[in-house]
Amino acid sequence: MAKWWEEALEDSTFFFHRFVLCHGDLWYGNILVDDLCSGITGIIDFSDMTIGDPAKDLATQGYLGVDFYNQILSEYKHSFPEDTTIEHRVKKHQGLRELGGLRYAIKHNISELEDSLSKIRTVIFASSDG
Repeated sequence: MAKWWEEALEDSTFFFHRFVLCHGDLWYGNILVDDLCSGITGIIDFSDMTIGDPAKDLATQGYLGVDFYNQILSEYKHSFPEDTTIEHRVKKHQGLRELGGLRYAIKHNISELEDSLSKIRTVIFASSDG
């Protein structure tokens, strides 16, 4: 964990990317879809909105499945081909999100602790192997 954190702190890609308006919590619970799940009808809960790295919003799309994430990533890369480090930053933001989940579990809901640790093992430690 210490190695992952040091690498994240020294990662210059976090500082050299295009800054955009980010939702901040763009996961399936905040994306409204029509009855057939064929189209987005709205997005809610802008309480974490900020100017930042688009990878932060893309990181949460992995929760919707690999195929969906790959489609979103492909569209992003098509629209912004100059952003060559997007996938790397998304993986780091996924880890940071899970660390935030651990903090939340410790502070507000200790019953979620094991789930948070499991996600950290999967997202941070599994990605550190390769």
